[in-house]
Amino acid sequence: MVESQRANEIQFKGVVESRDDVKPLLIKPGDGVLVVRKIPRLFILLCPSGCGEEVILNLDPRVGPAWRFYKKRGKITLYPSVIRESGCYSHFIVWYEKIYWCDYEDLWGDNPDNVELDKKTLERLEEGKPLYYFDVAENISELPWEVLLSFRRHVRTGKAIEGFGKNRGIFKKK
Repeated sequence: MVESQRANEIQFKGVVESRDDVKPLLIKPGDGVLVVRKIPRLFILLCPSGCGEEVILNLDPRVGPAWRFYKKRGKITLYPSVIRESGCYSHFIVWYEKIYWCDYEDLWGDNPDNVELDKKTLERLEEGKPLYYFDVAENISELPWEVLLSFRRHVRTGKAIEGFGKNRGIFKKK
């Protein structure tokens, strides 16, 4: 895979009712389509790695493990990250339609401090118990990736600590 083939953004191509209507809309790496039948069922994208395969993400928790699909500020965010376990084996995050290739280090440079969110997450830490960032995000109606970065800013400023290994992503007051 050549690095230049990778897409850096999702190009949202629209909403369809049938899986059969998706293929003509997926032309370039990163093109994505939402399949809705009464509720969002699937988000399908042409793998942003450039490998040419379709990536099918279940959005319906009634039929198994499901991604969360958010449309905030007119842009798409998916949670959790996408880990391809076959084909190109790529791993990436979709956040405000930008694709962040994992390792996560490129998340830090593009996202300025969010004072209001940092205040909310610090208030949660003040409660004294360990917190999983995703649970906090759901509780305060924020995007999980933003809450994760907020907690990690608290770690960098010495206000919090993050767990290790299986406790990574769990934060508590320092």
